Amino acid sequence: MITRLSILTPFLALALFLVPNAAFAHGGAALTFTSTTTEGYIVDVDIEDGYLESGVFTRIDFGLFADVARTKSVDFTDMWVRIVDEDGTPKGTTLFAGPIAKPDVGSNGFAFRFPKAGVYTLSVRYNDANQGAYGETVADAEFALNVSRSADENTFGFGVEFWVGLVAGLFGSTIAGMPFVLRRKRV
Repeated sequence: MITRLSILTPFLALALFLVPNAAFAHGGAALTFTSTTTEGYIVDVDIEDGYLESGVFTRIDFGLFADVARTKSVDFTDMWVRIVDEDGTPKGTTLFAGPIAKPDVGSNGFAFRFPKAGVYTLSVRYNDANQGAYGETVADAEFALNVSRSADENTFGFGVEFWVGLVAGLFGSTIAGMPFVLRRKRV
């Protein structure tokens, strides 16, 4: 006897097979920064969510192309990426600086969380380790990123900083008030 479940089983198996693959697709339009290098290459930096918000992990993908249509990718082995917070100090505060190897499968990028709203500088240098003893720079570019304030950035939280400040304030008040307490006991 054939039941409804036995008829639906192949379709359920197919659905379970296809759904995980569909989960990796990008939704919506990405925010793209583009620069043409002095070598004539096109550098693309794609922000997956389409906006930059502080306190939220954002996927940043990198591409290097030989043509404006972005159909011919340029060979490279790794990238050096640097993210600097332009906080008013002479050179800014470096939040991330390090190499990112080019994966065999998938996109070139990583996830990053900007700690606060403001202006950041993103520098990317594409390297080819197959050229020369220490590799050779294929192309490099720099982008200014404006990160917007998150809704959580203006809320007050009872975090570690609050409790340390409260204990330090109570301790300081106690020490400052001791002479008055000791003076009253003498009289």
